[in-house]
Amino acid sequence: MNIGIVYVYREEYTRALYYLHRSDSIITANKLTDLQFNINLNLGDVFNRQNENDSAFYYFNRSLYYARQFNDLDFIGTALTGMAHLYTKSNQYERALLSYKQALDHLHVANNEDCICEATLGLAKLYQGKGSTDSAKYFARYSFALGKKDGFQSRQLEAASFLTDLYRSTGENDSAFVYLEAEKLLGDSINSKEKIRTSEALSINEQIRQEELFESNRRREEERRQQLQLLLIGLCIPILFLITLLLSRVKVHVRIIRFLGVISLLILFEYLTLLLHPRVVEFTHHTPFYELLIFVGVAALLIPAHHRIEHWLIAKLTVKNMAGGITIKKQRMRIKKTS
Repeated sequence: MNIGIVYVYREEYTRALYYLHRSDSIITANKLTDLQFNINLNLGDVFNRQNENDSAFYYFNRSLYYARQFNDLDFIGTALTGMAHLYTKSNQYERALLSYKQALDHLHVANNEDCICEATLGLAKLYQGKGSTDSAKYFARYSFALGKKDGFQSRQLEAASFLTDLYRSTGENDSAFVYLEAEKLLGDSINSKEKIRTSEALSINEQIRQEELFESNRRREEERRQQLQLLLIGLCIPILFLITLLLSRVKVHVRIIRFLGVISLLILFEYLTLLLHPRVVEFTHHTPFYELLIFVGVAALLIPAHHRIEHWLIAKLTVKNMAGGITIKKQRMRIKKTS
């Protein structure tokens, strides 16, 4: 959800919706009720920015439902503000006015001054649409002053821009110039901060890239180390077989040859399992059920083969050893002469 909000600030609404919808799916699937208000409010806000009023109304209405379920005055006021924006855009001024007033009542109790700035500026736009210029000026100035007091520069900028246009439309050029200057200063300040944030973001991205590069190199080194180990094991198996064969030709106890033969075969079959495992995991995409089926099938083939080869090999080796160990003692026969 936070990634989606970042894209909202960057005004990349398509990407924002992608991440917010994914977040919504996860929240719904895992029944994370505590996050339902936030995700619906953010989705409503994005659709509102894209002027997709029907979708925006649906999500704002859902956020209001969850806010009332939680009985959270701050949440209720924020959701009502979103609903009021939509009513204003669709020229439903009476509904919008009622929603703004209800929202402000809740927001004042919750002391959410950021959203109060938004709601009062919304009221100013509503009164401008109705032709009530004095009320529009009052609420816009209220929003500007509150934003200035609390340091909400983006809220100040929105209010200053609105007041500049409003005073121009009424021919009050001096007041328009005052807010135009404020708008310019605020714009420069916000842009400067945006540049700093961009620079910080680039620095963070570079740091992340370096960490990813380090991790990639570490994984490659780990894979290389594992491949070398497998290669060494693969070389040791025929060497062990060779040693066993050589021992079978000299006088060594049969049990030693049998033991070495069994060990050689065990290592061989376990080595085959090691070789198969990464490929099976890749083929099954780490699905335990399919991995189990494949390894059961492999075991069904290897275990009988292992026993047969083991008996055959041990028999051959021990026979050779026993044959090699037999010695025939020759005796000289003496023939006595008879007198």
